[in-house]
Amino acid sequence: MADQVGVFYTDLADPDLKSAFALVHSRFSTNTLGHWKLAHPYRYLAHNGENQHR
Repeated sequence: MADQVGVFYTDLADPDLKSAFALVHSRFSTNTLGHWKLAHPYRYLAHNGENQHR
């Protein structure tokens, strides 16, 4: 999927774009097939506050 990111985030091709880091998250779809059209197009870090990792 990493090679597909530029298709959806075209600003990444801008030579003036600079960033110290990138944050990527993917999840296993439990009741749907994973597909880009289901992705949330957040430009900023968003979190619902739920954390079930123990």
